[in-house]
Amino acid sequence: MFGAANLVRGLAQPQSRLRKRKHIDVLGDAQLTDRTSQFQGRSIQIETEGDGLSIQGNGDFVFDSDFCIEFWTNLQYSYTGNQMIVTNRKTGQYNTGDFFIQWAAELMKFQWGIKGHTPVLTNNAQRYNQWYHLALVRRNNQVQLYLDGQASGAAVNIDTTVGTDIIRVGLLGTGDSNRLVGNIEEIRVSDHSRYQADFTPQTEIYQNDEDTLLLIHANGEPGSQDINDDNYNE
Repeated sequence: MFGAANLVRGLAQPQSRLRKRKHIDVLGDAQLTDRTSQFQGRSIQIETEGDGLSIQGNGDFVFDSDFCIEFWTNLQYSYTGNQMIVTNRKTGQYNTGDFFIQWAAELMKFQWGIKGHTPVLTNNAQRYNQWYHLALVRRNNQVQLYLDGQASGAAVNIDTTVGTDIIRVGLLGTGDSNRLVGNIEEIRVSDHSRYQADFTPQTEIYQNDEDTLLLIHANGEPGSQDINDDNYNE
Protein backbone atom coordinates (compact mmCIF):
# COMPACT_ATOMS: atom_id res chain seq x y z
CA MET A 1 0.00 0.00 0.00
CA PHE A 2 1.38 3.40 -0.90
CA GLY A 3 2.12 6.06 1.73
CA ALA A 4 -0.22 8.94 2.57
CA ALA A 5 -0.21 11.95 0.27
CA ASN A 6 -2.48 13.80 -2.10
CA LEU A 7 -1.40 13.95 -5.73
CA VAL A 8 -3.11 16.54 -7.90
CA ARG A 9 -2.69 16.54 -11.67
CA GLY A 10 -2.41 19.74 -13.69
CA LEU A 11 -5.19 21.54 -15.47
CA ALA A 12 -6.09 21.31 -19.16
CA GLN A 13 -3.24 20.98 -21.63
CA PRO A 14 -3.16 22.44 -25.16
CA GLN A 15 -5.60 20.71 -27.52
CA SER A 16 -2.78 19.82 -29.89
CA ARG A 17 -1.47 17.34 -27.31
CA LEU A 18 -4.73 15.43 -26.97
CA ARG A 19 -5.55 12.18 -28.71
CA LYS A 20 -8.31 11.81 -31.25
CA ARG A 21 -11.81 10.98 -30.02
CA LYS A 22 -12.52 7.27 -29.71
CA HIS A 23 -15.71 5.74 -31.03
CA ILE A 24 -18.07 4.39 -28.37
CA ASP A 25 -20.49 1.61 -29.27
CA VAL A 26 -23.57 1.96 -27.07
CA LEU A 27 -25.03 -1.51 -26.50
CA GLY A 28 -28.61 -2.47 -25.70
CA ASP A 29 -30.62 0.22 -23.94
CA ALA A 30 -27.73 1.95 -22.18
CA GLN A 31 -28.64 5.65 -22.07
CA LEU A 32 -28.17 8.98 -20.35
CA THR A 33 -30.41 9.71 -17.38
CA ASP A 34 -31.09 12.49 -14.90
CA ARG A 35 -32.40 10.05 -12.30
CA THR A 36 -29.13 10.12 -10.35
CA SER A 37 -25.78 11.80 -10.87
CA GLN A 38 -22.57 12.84 -9.14
CA PHE A 39 -21.84 15.75 -11.51
CA GLN A 40 -23.83 17.90 -13.96
CA GLY A 41 -27.12 16.11 -13.36
CA ARG A 42 -26.45 13.26 -15.81
CA SER A 43 -25.08 9.70 -15.72
CA ILE A 44 -25.18 6.57 -17.86
CA GLN A 45 -27.94 4.15 -16.90
CA ILE A 46 -27.19 0.44 -17.37
CA GLU A 47 -29.82 -1.95 -16.10
CA THR A 48 -31.17 -4.47 -18.63
CA GLU A 49 -29.66 -7.45 -20.41
CA GLY A 50 -27.14 -6.40 -23.07
CA ASP A 51 -26.75 -2.80 -21.87
CA GLY A 52 -23.27 -1.35 -21.84
CA LEU A 53 -20.49 0.42 -23.71
CA SER A 54 -17.70 -0.97 -25.88
CA ILE A 55 -14.73 1.23 -26.84
CA GLN A 56 -11.80 0.29 -29.09
CA GLY A 57 -8.51 1.77 -27.95
CA ASN A 58 -6.73 2.28 -31.28
CA GLY A 59 -3.63 0.95 -29.55
CA ASP A 60 -4.10 3.01 -26.37
CA PHE A 61 -5.67 0.41 -24.07
CA VAL A 62 -2.72 -2.01 -23.91
CA PHE A 63 -0.74 -1.05 -20.81
CA ASP A 64 2.91 -2.06 -20.53
CA SER A 65 3.62 0.35 -17.67
CA ASP A 66 1.70 2.83 -15.50
CA PHE A 67 -2.03 3.42 -15.95
CA CYS A 68 -5.13 4.64 -14.16
CA ILE A 69 -8.73 3.51 -14.80
CA GLU A 70 -11.24 5.51 -12.77
CA PHE A 71 -14.94 6.31 -12.65
CA TRP A 72 -17.91 7.09 -10.40
CA THR A 73 -20.61 4.44 -10.00
CA ASN A 74 -23.92 4.00 -8.19
CA LEU A 75 -25.22 0.44 -7.87
CA GLN A 76 -28.83 -0.71 -7.73
CA TYR A 77 -29.82 -3.97 -6.08
CA SER A 78 -30.74 -6.69 -8.56
CA TYR A 79 -29.48 -10.15 -7.61
CA THR A 80 -26.65 -11.80 -5.73
CA GLY A 81 -24.38 -12.40 -8.69
CA ASN A 82 -21.30 -10.35 -9.58
CA GLN A 83 -21.88 -7.17 -11.56
CA MET A 84 -19.22 -6.23 -14.12
CA ILE A 85 -18.38 -2.52 -14.12
CA VAL A 86 -15.27 -2.18 -16.32
CA THR A 87 -13.31 -4.88 -18.13
CA ASN A 88 -11.63 -5.74 -21.41
CA ARG A 89 -13.23 -9.20 -21.52
CA LYS A 90 -15.89 -10.00 -24.11
CA THR A 91 -16.70 -13.46 -22.77
CA GLY A 92 -16.37 -15.54 -19.63
CA GLN A 93 -13.04 -16.86 -20.88
CA TYR A 94 -10.19 -15.29 -18.92
CA ASN A 95 -7.10 -14.75 -21.10
CA THR A 96 -3.63 -13.31 -20.52
CA GLY A 97 -3.80 -9.53 -20.15
CA ASP A 98 -7.47 -9.51 -19.13
CA PHE A 99 -8.62 -7.33 -16.24
CA PHE A 100 -11.89 -6.51 -14.50
CA ILE A 101 -13.43 -4.27 -11.85
CA GLN A 102 -16.75 -5.57 -10.57
CA TRP A 103 -19.29 -5.48 -7.73
CA ALA A 104 -19.21 -8.72 -5.75
CA ALA A 105 -22.86 -8.47 -4.75
CA GLU A 106 -22.91 -11.43 -2.39
CA LEU A 107 -20.10 -9.90 -0.33
CA MET A 108 -21.22 -6.28 -0.85
CA LYS A 109 -17.68 -5.32 -1.89
CA PHE A 110 -15.89 -4.15 -5.01
CA GLN A 111 -13.34 -6.51 -6.54
CA TRP A 112 -10.66 -6.28 -9.19
CA GLY A 113 -8.53 -8.87 -10.91
CA ILE A 114 -5.92 -9.41 -13.61
CA LYS A 115 -5.31 -12.79 -15.24
CA GLY A 116 -2.68 -14.77 -13.37
CA HIS A 117 -3.21 -13.02 -10.03
CA THR A 118 -5.66 -13.69 -7.21
CA PRO A 119 -8.63 -11.23 -7.36
CA VAL A 120 -8.61 -8.58 -4.63
CA LEU A 121 -11.64 -7.41 -2.63
CA THR A 122 -12.07 -4.00 -1.01
CA ASN A 123 -11.73 -3.96 2.78
CA ASN A 124 -15.22 -3.08 3.97
CA ALA A 125 -18.78 -3.71 2.82
CA GLN A 126 -20.38 -0.95 0.73
CA ARG A 127 -24.01 -0.03 0.08
CA TYR A 128 -26.41 0.27 -2.82
CA ASN A 129 -27.80 3.63 -3.95
CA GLN A 130 -24.63 5.54 -3.11
CA TRP A 131 -22.03 7.07 -5.41
CA TYR A 132 -18.48 5.70 -5.13
CA HIS A 133 -15.27 6.74 -6.84
CA LEU A 134 -13.01 3.88 -7.89
CA ALA A 135 -9.51 4.13 -9.34
CA LEU A 136 -7.38 1.15 -10.37
CA VAL A 137 -3.79 2.39 -10.56
CA ARG A 138 -0.49 0.82 -11.57
CA ARG A 139 2.62 2.69 -10.48
CA ASN A 140 6.05 1.09 -10.81
CA ASN A 141 4.35 -2.30 -11.30
CA GLN A 142 2.35 -2.00 -8.06
CA VAL A 143 -1.41 -2.16 -8.75
CA GLN A 144 -3.76 -0.71 -6.14
CA LEU A 145 -7.50 -0.07 -6.05
CA TYR A 146 -8.59 3.17 -4.40
CA LEU A 147 -12.16 3.47 -3.11
CA ASP A 148 -13.21 7.07 -2.56
CA GLY A 149 -9.53 7.96 -2.56
CA GLN A 150 -8.45 5.40 0.05
CA ALA A 151 -6.31 2.37 -0.78
CA SER A 152 -8.60 -0.62 -0.22
CA GLY A 153 -7.41 -4.20 -0.33
CA ALA A 154 -3.86 -5.33 -0.95
CA ALA A 155 -1.60 -3.89 -3.63
CA VAL A 156 -0.34 -6.48 -6.14
CA ASN A 157 2.93 -6.54 -8.08
CA ILE A 158 2.10 -6.96 -11.78
CA ASP A 159 4.85 -6.53 -14.36
CA THR A 160 3.04 -8.03 -17.36
CA THR A 161 0.98 -6.32 -20.06
CA VAL A 162 -2.56 -5.44 -18.97
CA GLY A 163 -5.43 -4.98 -21.43
CA THR A 164 -6.17 -6.06 -24.99
CA ASP A 165 -7.04 -2.66 -26.55
CA ILE A 166 -10.72 -2.65 -25.66
CA ILE A 167 -12.68 -1.22 -22.73
CA ARG A 168 -16.16 -2.55 -21.96
CA VAL A 169 -18.44 -0.94 -19.44
CA GLY A 170 -21.35 -2.61 -17.67
CA LEU A 171 -21.34 -6.11 -19.07
CA LEU A 172 -19.42 -9.29 -19.73
CA GLY A 173 -20.25 -10.78 -23.12
CA THR A 174 -23.64 -10.02 -24.64
CA GLY A 175 -26.07 -11.78 -22.30
CA ASP A 176 -27.43 -11.42 -18.80
CA SER A 177 -24.44 -12.91 -16.99
CA ASN A 178 -22.49 -10.53 -14.73
CA ARG A 179 -24.31 -7.43 -15.99
CA LEU A 180 -24.21 -4.14 -14.12
CA VAL A 181 -27.45 -2.74 -12.71
CA GLY A 182 -26.77 0.87 -11.87
CA ASN A 183 -25.20 4.09 -13.11
CA ILE A 184 -21.73 5.23 -14.09
CA GLU A 185 -20.20 8.54 -15.10
CA GLU A 186 -16.96 10.51 -15.37
CA ILE A 187 -15.03 7.55 -16.79
CA ARG A 188 -11.35 8.36 -17.35
CA VAL A 189 -8.54 6.12 -18.59
CA SER A 190 -4.97 7.44 -18.41
CA ASP A 191 -1.49 6.24 -19.33
CA HIS A 192 -0.19 7.68 -16.08
CA SER A 193 -0.45 6.65 -12.42
CA ARG A 194 -2.45 9.70 -11.39
CA TYR A 195 -2.43 8.73 -7.72
CA GLN A 196 0.53 7.45 -5.75
CA ALA A 197 -1.15 7.49 -2.32
CA ASP A 198 -4.49 8.20 -0.65
CA PHE A 199 -6.20 11.26 -2.12
CA THR A 200 -9.43 13.26 -2.12
CA PRO A 201 -11.52 12.61 -5.27
CA GLN A 202 -12.30 15.70 -7.32
CA THR A 203 -15.58 17.46 -6.72
CA GLU A 204 -15.92 18.58 -10.34
CA ILE A 205 -15.56 16.98 -13.77
CA TYR A 206 -12.12 16.00 -15.05
CA GLN A 207 -10.27 18.21 -17.52
CA ASN A 208 -8.48 17.02 -20.64
CA ASP A 209 -4.73 16.65 -20.33
CA GLU A 210 -1.87 14.95 -22.14
CA ASP A 211 -2.16 11.74 -20.08
CA THR A 212 -5.85 11.13 -20.88
CA LEU A 213 -6.72 8.21 -23.18
CA LEU A 214 -10.50 8.26 -22.69
CA LEU A 215 -12.86 10.67 -20.92
CA ILE A 216 -16.63 10.22 -20.73
CA HIS A 217 -18.49 12.97 -18.87
CA ALA A 218 -21.90 11.43 -19.68
CA ASN A 219 -23.62 14.75 -20.28
CA GLY A 220 -26.51 15.17 -22.71
CA GLU A 221 -30.24 14.79 -22.95
CA PRO A 222 -31.92 12.20 -20.68
CA GLY A 223 -32.94 9.14 -22.71
CA SER A 224 -30.28 9.78 -25.35
CA GLN A 225 -27.80 7.11 -26.42
CA ASP A 226 -25.44 9.77 -27.75
CA ILE A 227 -22.52 8.99 -25.43
CA ASN A 228 -19.17 10.40 -26.51
CA ASP A 229 -15.47 10.46 -25.71
CA ASP A 230 -14.82 13.98 -24.38
CA ASN A 231 -11.04 13.76 -24.80
CA TYR A 232 -10.10 14.55 -28.37
CA ASN A 233 -8.25 16.76 -30.83
CA GLU A 234 -10.38 17.22 -33.95
